[in-house]
Parts: sequence; C-alpha cells; structure tokens
Amino acid sequence: MEAVRSMLVGSQIPQRFWAEALSTAVYLRNRSPTKSVDGLTPYEAWSGRKPSVNHLSV
Repeated sequence: MEAVRSMLVGSQIPQRFWAEALSTAVYLRNRSPTKSVDGLTPYEAWSGRKPSVNHLSV
C-alpha cells in the first residue's frame, strides 16, 4: 500500500485512481526480484519465464 500512496502523492493523481495505482504497484512488485523465491521475481517463479521489463522506464 505504501507504493500506491507514493505513486498517487508523487504524481499528484486524484485518489479516484487508487485501483489503477494498486494494479501498477502489484505489476511492478511481481517483476522485482525477492529473497523469498531465491532472487527470482514472483512472475518468474510462477511462470518459469523471465519477465520482460523493456517497456518500463523511470
């Protein structure tokens, strides 16, 4: 939820977009490595494929 709040506040998006911000936060989290699955991403652990992150930017 902290990521959602950060996205909404940081980009000055109205609160009514919280569902889209949540969806984006989950999408990004599932493509980020984690210790709980030995450094893999949750997406990779579930699907067996490395996620493409070419479309992401900062």
